Amino acid sequence: MEIKDIVSLIQKLGYKEKSKDIFEKKYARDYVISINAKKGTIDYGSEIKRGDLTTSNFEHDENFVVLECVNRLLTKGYRPEDLHLEKRWKVGRGVSGGKADICISKDIDGENKTFLIVECKTWGDEYENEKKKTVSNGGQVFSYFQQETSTQYLCIYASRLNEHDEIEYVNSIIKTVDDEELIEQAKEDEHVKLFSKATNNKGLYEVWKENSACYFHPNGIFDKDVQAYEVDLKPLKKKDLVEFKDDNYGFFHNQFAEILRHNNISDKENAFNKLISLFIAKMVDEQKSDDEILDFQYKEGVDDYFALQDRLQKLYKDGMELYLREDIFYVEEDYVDKTFSKYDNKRDRLRMDLIETIRKLKFYSNNEFAFKEVYNEELFNQNAKVLVEVVKLLQPFQLLYSKKHQMLGNLFELLLNDGFKQSEGQYFTPIPIATFIWHSLPVEKMMENKNNNIPRVIDYSCGSGHFLTEGIDTIIRRNEELKYSNYDSENYWVKDAIYGIEKDNRLARVSKIALFLNGAGNANIIFGDGLEHDKERLGEYETFDILVANPPYSVKAFKQYLKLKYNTFSIIDTISDSSGEIETLFIERINQLVKPTGVAAVILPSTFLTKADSKAYIAARETIIRNFNIKAIVELPGGTFIATDSTTVVLFLEKFDRPPKLEDFYMDTVDNIFEKNIIERECGDDERFGAYLSKIGVAKDVYIRFLNGDDYNDFSEIPYFAMYIEQFNSLSKVKNLIKSPSFVRLSGESKKQKLNLEFYKYVLPIEKEKVYYFSLMFGQMTLVIKGPKAKKEVKEFLGFYWSKRKGDEGLKKQGVGKLVNMEDINDKTKLAYAVHEAFKGHYDVDSDLEKYTQYVQLVDMVEFKKVEFNKIINTKSQKYFQQYEKIFLKNKQPQLLFNKVATLEYGKSLPEIERRNGDVIVVGSNGDIGRHDEALISGPAIIVGRKGSAGKVNYIEKDCYPIDTTYYVKLVDDNVSLEYLYYLLKQMNLEDLAEGIGAPGLNREMVYSIKIPVPDETVQKEIIKACKENDDNILNLENENNILSKQLFDLMEKEIVGYTKDKEQLGIAADLVRGPFGGSLKKSMFVSKGYKVYEQKNAINADLTLGEYFITKEKYEEMQRFAVKEGDILVSCSGTIGKTVIIPKDYEEGIINQALLKITPSTEFRSEFIRYILMSSIMGNTYEGHGTGINNIEKNDLLKEISIPKPSLSEQDIIIAKLKEIEAKIETNKKKIEQGKKSMLKDFTERLKG
Repeated sequence: MEIKDIVSLIQKLGYKEKSKDIFEKKYARDYVISINAKKGTIDYGSEIKRGDLTTSNFEHDENFVVLECVNRLLTKGYRPEDLHLEKRWKVGRGVSGGKADICISKDIDGENKTFLIVECKTWGDEYENEKKKTVSNGGQVFSYFQQETSTQYLCIYASRLNEHDEIEYVNSIIKTVDDEELIEQAKEDEHVKLFSKATNNKGLYEVWKENSACYFHPNGIFDKDVQAYEVDLKPLKKKDLVEFKDDNYGFFHNQFAEILRHNNISDKENAFNKLISLFIAKMVDEQKSDDEILDFQYKEGVDDYFALQDRLQKLYKDGMELYLREDIFYVEEDYVDKTFSKYDNKRDRLRMDLIETIRKLKFYSNNEFAFKEVYNEELFNQNAKVLVEVVKLLQPFQLLYSKKHQMLGNLFELLLNDGFKQSEGQYFTPIPIATFIWHSLPVEKMMENKNNNIPRVIDYSCGSGHFLTEGIDTIIRRNEELKYSNYDSENYWVKDAIYGIEKDNRLARVSKIALFLNGAGNANIIFGDGLEHDKERLGEYETFDILVANPPYSVKAFKQYLKLKYNTFSIIDTISDSSGEIETLFIERINQLVKPTGVAAVILPSTFLTKADSKAYIAARETIIRNFNIKAIVELPGGTFIATDSTTVVLFLEKFDRPPKLEDFYMDTVDNIFEKNIIERECGDDERFGAYLSKIGVAKDVYIRFLNGDDYNDFSEIPYFAMYIEQFNSLSKVKNLIKSPSFVRLSGESKKQKLNLEFYKYVLPIEKEKVYYFSLMFGQMTLVIKGPKAKKEVKEFLGFYWSKRKGDEGLKKQGVGKLVNMEDINDKTKLAYAVHEAFKGHYDVDSDLEKYTQYVQLVDMVEFKKVEFNKIINTKSQKYFQQYEKIFLKNKQPQLLFNKVATLEYGKSLPEIERRNGDVIVVGSNGDIGRHDEALISGPAIIVGRKGSAGKVNYIEKDCYPIDTTYYVKLVDDNVSLEYLYYLLKQMNLEDLAEGIGAPGLNREMVYSIKIPVPDETVQKEIIKACKENDDNILNLENENNILSKQLFDLMEKEIVGYTKDKEQLGIAADLVRGPFGGSLKKSMFVSKGYKVYEQKNAINADLTLGEYFITKEKYEEMQRFAVKEGDILVSCSGTIGKTVIIPKDYEEGIINQALLKITPSTEFRSEFIRYILMSSIMGNTYEGHGTGINNIEKNDLLKEISIPKPSLSEQDIIIAKLKEIEAKIETNKKKIEQGKKSMLKDFTERLKG
């Protein structure tokens, strides 16, 4: 502190300047403390004891906190002789000394003993950090407590002179006296921990942690109405509650788990339910005014177990009635007295009343706070101990806020994932996904459509309430942008606008709590079935502006349990009793609820779009197409949801406006064409019909002839109709007809007419349906977003991942993600903005997002050129097919569907333990994986990866055994060479069609739908010859690189590992700095431009241009230790040693992140030489010998201790030159290999063109 600030402080404390720079203050009994401002000393007088003079000077800011605290104690009436500053003890194992800032003693059992220890810290970070240390391991105060076991209270204290020129203080008090209830329990249960039984500071800390959940009392020592030497731990008032902060939710989650652990509670689901009950009770309690005493707390020295539980039961009863409209039976504590006073001498009535009440208690009462089963007094006490611990954990925090509270939401999410076992078909939506969906929706457009009023929102399967809370937040944000006036700061508007329906009673409570925690407790949560329609609660059909939901799916045999009173579904007739396709009903429900021009976003299994053999799925897709514009389809990768690795899709829909009702309008049109034969009027200049004909590749005059019923054999040369003819002729019904005696007796012309009639009976309904649905879809542009497959890329795409590491469970941030900016709703660099713009008809996307997106005409995603018209919407491969067609089909070669040339047959399972040694190659998706003595198929064979390395193509010359992760190719067209098909498949990049995460799979039906070029035998042989030559050249280059890599390794062994003249420890040869950990580099610090943050991918790819994170100049200067400079070696810390890259001369200024190690060589070492050392066996041998990896370097300094060779700089230059020469050859060959692969594709396509 500056001397002027010190003088201001001591004068504020009441010190007067008696002579120049000498300040004094006189306390009770004329006790004087003197301060010499010039010398910077504090004289605490003769009666205040001092262990040393550490705090009797101006050297540390903390000393003035001690001075202010001593002043407060003496002013309150504490005697100087009872204060001891800097009292010394030995702590721990006697290795180091410890000193308490202030020890205060009083008469205890006839002796003057320490009863209070105060540890003083400066205001802000130092104070908060000491609290964190105390919570983490007991900190300093428990070390002191170990020495002074008479201590009854510990206190962490801070004060300051604030901006209003007033002295203010904060304190956190720990009670270290055992409660009477616990003392009694300890007599029966040796596992109950007591301060009186603890033998060291760790044990004392464990008692506080276990019995009080690390609870700090906020008052009771320095309050104005508290007398000296009397600590009065006053009950909490509402104004005492503290806001939930970033570092609280991890502590709360871990401490709650610890409470369950040390009380032997294994039923986490029950514990979560009880915690929800406590949340409800606490929310009711927080309705009090600021100065009212809270009921939700354990009142020290006042409460017993019965009093606490009685108050909690009353709060819970009120909460259930208020929030969920449920009556809870509750008997007040004074029930008996009231009953006797009411009945006077009318004993018969009294008897009946008591009998009725006891009956209710026996049969109807459910202990909502029973973490343990309670059926006797002992178990009641055990459970009450748990309850007190949980209440103490929860009581200091504020739960209710007027707006969304992110940290509290994170905690709730974590507790939910721990304690709620998701039932069949339930997958809770992560908050970032809910935010992405809401930021994507045109909420402001919905407001404008309602004349600036609030849109009506529903989630018919609201689960934990994420969609509702994020929706409210988005509506508020959009309202603030548009400056509408129809919103109130207390969010009362949600009562008429926000609706959630949940069938699970527990989740209904969870949703209600989530809404309260986000400042929207007035929103409607309906406990009921989302498929039901209660008009009293929901209003009429088609009245919601926005529907957002993640409905359940794949619930087996749900139909037999579905009991609906007020609603019906047309799709239900397509569902069998054993089916689990409940999601199809929820799709039809969207149409029932959303009004014309309203919007919806719904999460569905990805199979919804592509499942071809389900009548219910087809009917559900028809419902969507008939009623909605599909504005966007977003494929979320596996790993998005904590409970499943399945891929899902989000459909973003906008309902057609009315009138006219488009499904009826186009049905009338199609009826006129196909039934009333008004062809020219309907088809003459109709753009839709022309587009349909173009789609199927049929001329208008030909199609009109088809509609007129011309002889179907006249169309046999037209591929589209030939498809129908082939299918028609293969029908059993047709074959039986031709064989029937009645048909045989017909004349040739009559036979022809009969078959023609049957053909059109079969084909016209299919064509009518195709034209109808094409008309509905025509003109719709859909944004398709497809997430990546690789796990690392998935994390970067989502911006989060799920951690299952013990003690660190839950959703973890991973970079900034591609989907959404949680803070900026209009971030143009996020996919949410692209979807939002698609609703407006704007089709543009940030260049960095192009690899995930494509804009596709909806009709181009639906297959119209097959006989079966099942309305499959194929989003997976549009880019692939567009590119494939451009490369392989823009030629004059004949084309056939793949399954007309070959089939993909399943390999067969052959576990390693069942393989018998032989000469037959066992083939997995990645190639040769072993041997067996029996072949499954004859060679030569093409094997295609089905799972894992899906899409990878291998050619096996000999008989082999493809396992069940593969397909093997079976030719069905003798005109196609197996080798030609192999080289074609190699060029087709089937890997791009693989779906899923972890072990992606290749769907053969998708491959079957691909048309492939089938040139004549001569062209096939030319292609095979050219590809073989290229293959041989690539193989030679790869073999040469293998030899060069061994030469490089051998040379490093000789010149580096074998160098023995002089050695140096790596820690001396270079400065090693691991990237910043913890909160020193967080997402919130990143800016759009500034100083670069170098990442792991820079080292992995040896490319320093990669990266998208930047920090400000101020942050860069603050983190200079992590700044890079020319010659630094950056090492990836993923894996054992990681990849390396050297910072060049023209580098971009910046710092490393936590995933990198920075090595700065001394002047005696070249950077390249250190890099080669990192590549050598010196590193591998060191880590293999110690069983560790680079992630553990910070803990054991192993890397710094490695002994490395120390040649002279000139010797280093010679070694570097030799190694670089070999590396240059390897890089040249790699480029030739890549060029060879491109040449192969070029040769292939040029020969197809002829």
